[in-house]
Amino acid sequence: MQTIVGSSKVCGLVALIVVLVACADNVDPAPEVHPDAALLVAHGWVITSIKQDSVNKTTDLFATYALCSRDDVYTFSNDGTYTITGSATRCHPDDADLRLSSTWRWEAGILRLHPDEPNEVAFSVSKITDEELVMQQIHTANGQVVSVVTWRFRSTPRV
Repeated sequence: MQTIVGSSKVCGLVALIVVLVACADNVDPAPEVHPDAALLVAHGWVITSIKQDSVNKTTDLFATYALCSRDDVYTFSNDGTYTITGSATRCHPDDADLRLSSTWRWEAGILRLHPDEPNEVAFSVSKITDEELVMQQIHTANGQVVSVVTWRFRSTPRV
């Protein structure tokens, strides 16, 4: 009787180990972060230029930005949120720290702000390094490209 009870405990222990090992193999790995998205998250970003190219015309849209908006820092986080933080230049001396936030998603070189919302904005990222981010918005009408807006950012420490 002792042998049967002892061997059933051993069999139970072996079965438990097999189940634990089998379950450990079925754990889903953490999703891989695209290297470009990792660069996006690694830095804060400040706009340096916004140019709109349309038929026979280039417009400097950055020149129309208020001085107090030109040094805002865009910070993207791994949790899919981004924040725009006002920097040193204030629009009014009494302004509190500007802090706006929303969501973002990276899909095959496309940066989507406010994904899955009616006001989603999509940018085609043409360059991202530790120093610079360049992306475009392509505007079409009747299937024809009517303008391309190019945004350039320089990296800065995260806020």
